[in-house]
Parts: sequence; C-alpha cells; structure tokens
Amino acid sequence: MGVLLKTIALTDQQDRWVKGRTAAGGFDDDSAYIRDLIRRDQEQDAEFQALEAAIREGVDSGISDKTVPRIMEEVETRLRGPPILKFQQDILNMPLFFNQLLKNAMFGF
Repeated sequence: MGVLLKTIALTDQQDRWVKGRTAAGGFDDDSAYIRDLIRRDQEQDAEFQALEAAIREGVDSGISDKTVPRIMEEVETRLRGPPILKFQQDILNMPLFFNQLLKNAMFGF
C-alpha cells in the first residue's frame, strides 16, 4: 500500500485540537492521528452498512407470523449461548473465593 502526501486546511482551533489529541493519544504525529480517524470512520461505515443490510433484509422478508413474546424468547435463547457458556457465567457469579478456586482448577489461572 503506497503512501500519498496530502495537504489539508485546518482552522487554528482545529489545528490546536489535532495537536492536543496527538499528544494526549500517544500518536507519533498529526498524520498518525488523522489516519486513525479515517480507520475508525471506515470501521463505523462498515458497521453501518452491515446494519443497513440487516434492516433491509428484515423489511424485505415481509411480516412475520411470530408473536413478540415468541421472538423475544428466541432472542433470549440465542443470547444465552451454548450450555458451557452458561456454566462459565454461573462460575463468574459465584462468591469471589469459590470463583477463584474453580477458575484455578478449571482454567489454570
């Protein structure tokens, strides 16, 4: 991937903002900060496109014959995940002593 040199115009306030964010955010220079902003914008756009596609798919699928309680039940079942995840969650909800004891025994930490 090649690197292109771009010139951008900023107001004094914008320049101070970029320099402040660069220093506070641990960026090497203004360009690194701007590239990070662009990367995050690209990620946000990809998430938006995926959400838009999911909404479009839902609208295009038509009206469901499922009731709202049935849909909620399916969502809750899907969010609970496989049984091993539920067991791990139960472990995490135990009192701290037993939690640590079981973690050490099962996961070695």
